[in-house]
Amino acid sequence: MPALRLLLIAALLAGCSRGAGPEAAAPAEAPAPAAPLPAPENVVIEEPATAQPMTMLYRCEGDAKVTVAMLDAESERIALTLPGEAAVELSQAESASGAKYAGDKLVFWGRGDEATIERDGKALFSGCKLQAAAG
Repeated sequence: MPALRLLLIAALLAGCSRGAGPEAAAPAEAPAPAAPLPAPENVVIEEPATAQPMTMLYRCEGDAKVTVAMLDAESERIALTLPGEAAVELSQAESASGAKYAGDKLVFWGRGDEATIERDGKALFSGCKLQAAAG
């Protein structure tokens, strides 16, 4: 009987050494690392196609405040707000220098940081200085 016992133990040990159990399975291969993405060559950050409209505040003689709001990105139309009055829309007019807008008997003429406003051909506000601009 001891010989039979030895034979059984030898058979069990032989079965274990053949890798019959799940622990004996070969380890799975690790996935290959992903190929790096190519670096961007010509990165271009695009600006908006047109400039954004802006609003400007002028302070004129006598401490009068005048507001000019660009109504379109091409600066072809403005809304001019005078003290105590509703905004009036003016369209770009031909000018030898500066920016000139006219309409409804009003003319806004800006040169650099200064502006003059006329009504019916007479100066209504002069010595206007740009105080702030926001866009």
